[in-house]
Amino acid sequence: MATRRLAASHRQWITQSVLESGWAPIAVFCLHVAMSRVFDAYRLLPGIDIPMHFLGGMVIAFFFHRASINGSQLKVLGAFHPLTHGLLVFFATCAATVFWEFAEFINDRYFAGHSQAGLVDTLRDMLMGILGGTTLIIGMIPRVARIAAKKTEIANG
Repeated sequence: MATRRLAASHRQWITQSVLESGWAPIAVFCLHVAMSRVFDAYRLLPGIDIPMHFLGGMVIAFFFHRASINGSQLKVLGAFHPLTHGLLVFFATCAATVFWEFAEFINDRYFAGHSQAGLVDTLRDMLMGILGGTTLIIGMIPRVARIAAKKTEIANG
């Protein structure tokens, strides 16, 4: 019975997180597809790749930020703490950035894609994604501090 409740809370966590913030990475991905497949923007404006990876890092960090808060509220994750929240969002964003570059590599290698222009390009893309995520995390510090203060206020009565 506890397993069913746990599974239900996990479903609620995923559903709530996707509905609240899943639109952001999906929108940036759709923009990326339109820019590459419809407008050929990456060939016409090669520099556009840098801000797109930065934006991608921001929106994926936003998704992980909301998922972390929702996970704490629904007791799927541990209690909310600003430091662990920031670290979780940061490292999840780093992992997503690396997986995105692996996906580009696989697409280039096995499906004749042309996303990566070498090691420097790949590392710059990862750096931009991580910097985008870090920018969002730093921008969210005041909000996260308010959440922590409210939880402390509630706990202290």
